[in-house]
Amino acid sequence: MSCPICDNIYDEDSHKPYSIICKSENCGQSCCLECFDKLKKTCPFCRSEIISRRFIRDLIPNSATSLPSNEKDLETFKLNVLNELNKFEKDLYEANDFKLNEINAKVKQIENQIEEGKRVRIKLVEKDAQSLVGQLVIIYFIYFNDVPNISDY
Repeated sequence: MSCPICDNIYDEDSHKPYSIICKSENCGQSCCLECFDKLKKTCPFCRSEIISRRFIRDLIPNSATSLPSNEKDLETFKLNVLNELNKFEKDLYEANDFKLNEINAKVKQIENQIEEGKRVRIKLVEKDAQSLVGQLVIIYFIYFNDVPNISDY
């Protein structure tokens, strides 16, 4: 596998694969350490803010030979992997919370725009109704040569 930014093959030196954890919900991209260090605070794939990074091999062992041989070390290894997964999950929750807050703010903004639109439409209808009443008064005056008593209606 290679880095999608520089096309160098992943290795154990400057091209270690890192998972990019950004505020985008579905990005999930990775790149090498060298490219990650050159990044600003924006994901090069989705352009959202980067929260953190995780070395991919910290989460998943490279092969079965990298597993500890005794039970105590294996238990420690499992705890370390679980801790890394928990950190990764926390970062994802933070990214999702940010996205959810962003969506809720947008929904609230749209709801406010709808309410403002309703108020504007009501004012326009009231204005049209007043104009219509005025026109009816003029027609009544022309037809009956009298001004109607509007309070009767």
